[in-house]
Amino acid sequence: MGGYTARRGLTGWTGNVLHVDLTTGSHRIESPDEETYRLLIGGKALAGHYLFEFLASGGSREEMPLILMTGPLVATPAPTSGRSTFMSISPLTGAICDCSVGGGLGTGLKRTGLDGIVLTGVSPFPCGLRIAATGVEIVESETPGEDGIRPVMERLGADRAGVSVAATGAAAEAGVRFASIMVDGGYTAGRGGLGRVMAEKGVVWIRVSGADGSGVRVSDRRELAAASEEIMRLVASSPVLTGSHGISSYGTAALYDLTI
Repeated sequence: MGGYTARRGLTGWTGNVLHVDLTTGSHRIESPDEETYRLLIGGKALAGHYLFEFLASGGSREEMPLILMTGPLVATPAPTSGRSTFMSISPLTGAICDCSVGGGLGTGLKRTGLDGIVLTGVSPFPCGLRIAATGVEIVESETPGEDGIRPVMERLGADRAGVSVAATGAAAEAGVRFASIMVDGGYTAGRGGLGRVMAEKGVVWIRVSGADGSGVRVSDRRELAAASEEIMRLVASSPVLTGSHGISSYGTAALYDLTI
């Protein structure tokens, strides 16, 4: 176990990326330079940076990373800022696969003092990762049974304040190439089989318990508050988003009329 401290002077980021080698059970903290953060804005871009390093090196399937990254607005009061990005190579298509997912995972991760996690290698036993502001711990875990993911979520306290859990289920363990990663019971990193990638690495769940802090440092909170208010005004005035037949009522199925 160790501890994570946000780097002074950064706004929007903590300055820490956790690398975990599941084969050896070792981990380290990388501190990307400010230029990297400036050029790679957003969790998707930062995740792509680490995946490109693997692709450029011609690494093996075992070395292929499963990456979880946040963006600079995560753990701030900005609207819809709680999302995070999973990225790897899809076992279904063989192409790069990324998925944005909701829930408390990204916010919790940022509040532990981490901008993201890069998982490489394969655990010699089914395992779970406990991540907190005090450090990371790899522990043995039972594989998900026929009862599905819900008992796993309940056992790990996904319904508690400040706790978020990402887990795979029986489909991922059985080798289904489009299996998903579930977050906090009701959010899905779906499509492309990222759940299968997580299971191949021997990881059953990732539990993040964020610190009680308010999140990352913001350079101008008044300006952020004003921008957030304007965004919410525009959302409220959009029938596609908040109308009686909009996304807030019917999810992305509401876009059907707009795409035919």
